[in-house]
Amino acid sequence: MPAPTRKIRVLFIDDDGSIRIFAEAMFNNHIFDITVAADAKQADFIMKTASFDAIVCDVMMPGEDGIEFCNRLKKTGNSVPFVFLSAVSDPNVIQKGLVTGAHAYFVKPFDSRELQKRIIDLVRSQNRSASRTPERSSKETSKLSRWFNRGQ
Repeated sequence: MPAPTRKIRVLFIDDDGSIRIFAEAMFNNHIFDITVAADAKQADFIMKTASFDAIVCDVMMPGEDGIEFCNRLKKTGNSVPFVFLSAVSDPNVIQKGLVTGAHAYFVKPFDSRELQKRIIDLVRSQNRSASRTPERSSKETSKLSRWFNRGQ
């Protein structure tokens, strides 16, 4: 199947090296282009020279935690879709993350296809609302749908 015109660029932030390796494998396909960071400080450094379509971030990290990082980004006007992926399942933490500005919150363990689909939906929605960014053609959308439905 041909790849979409441009891959979805994802910044994946997690202090657990095994989760970063898993994320690289999960997002290593014709739809996504992934960059990983171990913490908010490293993510800041990466974001100075690269732009992303979505950010996936752990909540509990050394230094600035994910909720603080999200809050700081949103206060500076960053509108990139933000998704939390965390082992923390406390409803109060989930609510705090969503109120801070995250668009979604996934609890580990998680369904990788569901996370990928949610990121695609968030990016598509973001693209529709941004007049400067064209939305995907129906042909590209159809390719994405077939990719997610294969094998089910």
